[in-house]
Amino acid sequence: MSLLQELFDEYTEWYKSLAEENGVLPRSVSGVDAAGRQFMYPLDILELHHMARNKYIRFVPDEQKAIAHAYGVWP
Repeated sequence: MSLLQELFDEYTEWYKSLAEENGVLPRSVSGVDAAGRQFMYPLDILELHHMARNKYIRFVPDEQKAIAHAYGVWP
């Protein structure tokens, strides 16, 4: 299984568990760096204008030197 598929599957399970446990699906960005370390940043705790939030979503993977990343949001 590829790293991207593993990240997607793990992220999907985590996201589903939040809905089941809390009834809430938060916005978040998650990824894996070249050393295999995973990072996850919740976005709902940040009070940012949508344009600033979009820039932050691009900044985090770049800053972490991500080799794969995902962004989760529920409308």
